[in-house]
Parts: sequence; C-alpha cells; structure tokens
Amino acid sequence: YDIIGCEVYCNGLRFGTVRDILEAGAGEVLIIADDRGKTFMVPFVKDMVDTGEIRSGRLDIHPVEGLIDF
Repeated sequence: YDIIGCEVYCNGLRFGTVRDILEAGAGEVLIIADDRGKTFMVPFVKDMVDTGEIRSGRLDIHPVEGLIDF
C-alpha cells in the first residue's frame, strides 16, 4: 500500500495520483484520479505499470490503446 498517494505519469507527463487499489479476481487494479477529479482504473500488471521510481513516490503507466481516454 505504499503505492497509494504516488504520483502517476504517462508518456512523461503528470497524469494523476493513485487513490486506491482494488483486489480483483484476476489481480489488482489501480484507481487513479487525474487533476480534474476524473478516475481511471488501470490493471496493476508489469506491462502497464512501471514501479522503478516508487521510492520517490512515482509510477509510470503504459496503458494499452483505448484503456484511457485523454
């Protein structure tokens, strides 16, 4: 749960903040709120979420096309 509160970046730009983690049958799903208050659900899988900078409070996401409407 160190992930809750992390800043989320997509394509090098700040996207939002992790607000919660849902336990789903197939795995965990990140609930991310953008700066406008809109929420997005992103599967917490290695191909979509890079946790390399988690110690500095940063996650980088790489969602598949169509998962998030920008």
